[in-house]
Parts: sequence; structure tokens; C-alpha cells
Amino acid sequence: MRSSIEPEQPQSILVAEFNAPYDKAYDQPRYHTALLLRNDRDAHPGILYQLHFNGLKENPLDELLQRLVMVPNIRAGMKSSSFKKLARATKVADGYEFHTRQMWNHILRHALEKRKERLNFDYTDRHLVDANNCRAGIVSALRSVNIAFNDVTFKDKAGTQSTRISVTSEFQPVSTAPQDPIDAMFMLQELREETIELSRQLPIPHHSKVIAGALERLME
Repeated sequence: MRSSIEPEQPQSILVAEFNAPYDKAYDQPRYHTALLLRNDRDAHPGILYQLHFNGLKENPLDELLQRLVMVPNIRAGMKSSSFKKLARATKVADGYEFHTRQMWNHILRHALEKRKERLNFDYTDRHLVDANNCRAGIVSALRSVNIAFNDVTFKDKAGTQSTRISVTSEFQPVSTAPQDPIDAMFMLQELREETIELSRQLPIPHHSKVIAGALERLME
């Protein structure tokens, strides 16, 4: 069993900006923002997970009030069609898996907390710097693990100054892996299993009213 645990891999976390349909209402380009966990191993590089903060009308009352709820969700891998829509990907953290997994899992716990809060998602005012949009969700995820960002991280400032998504839990990583290699590998395996379990609790919202940032169809 011990030999079946995959060795530790170098990984990175990236902010991804996808091209979205041109915003005719405000006569400007639109971008959908997501967060990616990437495997940086030379032989098999690739996207492991995507974190999105989409908007959803979850029930008839939401439909009646034309209200969108912020629904953070996880997607595994990335289709080639999504790569074609990628406008920019900015690395915001990297390192070996023991450290990046802790960071990613804390981000997922933050996202799960926000999903349970059913925060309002601004669609009509999505172009404002203080909008609660997909980018605002990603900004809050970065803040939850103390990752700084600047003007070049995003192609658009909309949502970068939202103050309505709180960060309540402090990121306290284990700075050093166990000295014993077997203990270190099993601790890494626990982190991987935690990623899977947290991702399971953040499913893609299969709903015809998903219209946040980039629509579901843009990610297909």
C-alpha cells in the first residue's frame, strides 16, 4: 500500500482569465475569472482543478426577484476548448505539493463556506469595481491564503474591490513535512484525499439559469 502512494509533485496556483461574450450593454470586453491548481511535473503537466464562482437562480423566488446567488464550484481538469478561451493565466503561488495542497484545500474550505452563505451575485452591475462577481470570489479566495495581487493579475478591475465577501478563517499551514519519509507520504495522501472530499462538496451547478461571468457553455 505504501508503494502505491504517488510521489510529491511540484504544483502552482494560477489566476485564469477567460474571454467571455462582448458586453454590448457597456460596450467593453468581458472576462470570466477562475483559479487553477496545476501540476508542474515536466513529464505530465496539466490542470488538476478549476475553482469558479458562478451565479445561479436557485429557486422560484430567485427567479421572481431576478436574483443571482454566488455558487463556488470545482471542475476537474480542463478541456482543450477552454484553453482556447484562456486570455491570461498568472501564477500567484507555487512550490511542492505538501505546501500547495494545504493552500488549495484552505481555499476550498473558504469557497464551501461562501457557498453555504448564498451571497448575492451582481450581474447587472458586474462591470463595477465593487461588484460581487466571479472575480470578486477569486479575490476573496486569494485573500483567504494571504496571496497578494496587483493590477496585472487581472485583465479587468471589475470585482477587485468588493467588500461583501468576508474571509473568516485564518490560514495556518504546517510549514515542515514530517522527517520520516513514510509519515510524510501518508500526510500528503491525507491532503490529497481532503482535496477530493472538499471538491465533492462543491459540485458544478447543473441548472439552466447559470449565467455568471462566463456561462456554463463557455467552459464546455
